[in-house]
Amino acid sequence: MHIGIFTDTYYPAINGVSASTLYFTEELARRGHHVSIFCPRYKGTENEVRDYTKPGYSIYRCFGLPLPSHPEHYITFPWFGFRTDIEKLNLDVIHIQHPLILSGYGLYLAKKYNIPLTQTYHTLFEQYGHYLFLPYPLTRQLACVVSRAICNQCKVTFAPSPQIIEILKGYGVKTPIVHCPTGVDIEGSQKDINKDLVKKNLGINGNKKILLFASRMCEEKSADIVLKAFPHILEKIPETVLILSGDGPQKKKIGAQIKKMNMNGKIILKGYLSRPDLYAHYKQADLFVFPSISETQGLVVLESQMFGTPVVGVSRNGVQMIMENNRGGLLAERRNPKEIADLCINLLTDTKLYKQKAKEAFENALDYPTHTFIYIISLHDAHTVEEDN
Repeated sequence: MHIGIFTDTYYPAINGVSASTLYFTEELARRGHHVSIFCPRYKGTENEVRDYTKPGYSIYRCFGLPLPSHPEHYITFPWFGFRTDIEKLNLDVIHIQHPLILSGYGLYLAKKYNIPLTQTYHTLFEQYGHYLFLPYPLTRQLACVVSRAICNQCKVTFAPSPQIIEILKGYGVKTPIVHCPTGVDIEGSQKDINKDLVKKNLGINGNKKILLFASRMCEEKSADIVLKAFPHILEKIPETVLILSGDGPQKKKIGAQIKKMNMNGKIILKGYLSRPDLYAHYKQADLFVFPSISETQGLVVLESQMFGTPVVGVSRNGVQMIMENNRGGLLAERRNPKEIADLCINLLTDTKLYKQKAKEAFENALDYPTHTFIYIISLHDAHTVEEDN
């Protein structure tokens, strides 16, 4: 099949949706499909066009402008075109990634050319009201109306966790919703890892314990909670280093807070890491600390676990689903810095518990192979094509 994926974010922008799109695209190509990705044209990027009649993938980019307050996000203008004739690409299925501009354009094309439409619901938009300066009840209502309208025009919506399925049903979505998390490519990750960086132990003294947070630096991802938890951890385990990787609207604020805490050398603030470098950090970290409660799945949790790195998170939404019964780490009940610190301390000071959770982490990642969930999407996409023909 020739599958068109319309997404408002893709590499070089680094986030869960970009990673998920790449994982799915690579696995679909391995299965003999061709995927055409329609996404923003970031600075320094161009189209990457390949023969759509053969297995593989192509990237088509449209004009966009970075948001002044969030330059990693682009406002796109797909009606200006993708430097190709989409009609002549003979797409069998259009798959959209979220109810935003480019996905809306994908929906328009699906209607125009009578192409089956499917969707993955990646983002819990009701948790993002602070970007619109709206109170939560109003944000939830807006998310409900928009999500319901788009999901009900799809043949099927893929949801990364059972919790998201229940939320979408609560919105009034009547079309089929299928549980389909993003899988991880464990074998591929071992090949992609920056082995030189691993050998250098990230440039950190080998006796130190390394805590890692990797995500966008924004309110909903809760990097500030990790910062507040860290001093409590240092009281019990002084030889500890915290690495914060990512970029976003809160990065300057986080940097200023680190300086105010007089934690230079103890807290290392990095920007976005390349895929091989991020994998090296997952592998070398003793714990991955991720207190976000806005995750539909929490792909970074699985990515860290595939390197046998236990996770400390919060028992909500997608992270709760992945780490059910504290599998592969420990979950706090709330985004409470002291509670999160205590869980980190428990893991780092109890050797038997740590080894158990490290083993569980890797085993947990094995339960989420990319090929299994690609099969689910391929099966449903093929079915929608047969229905429409």
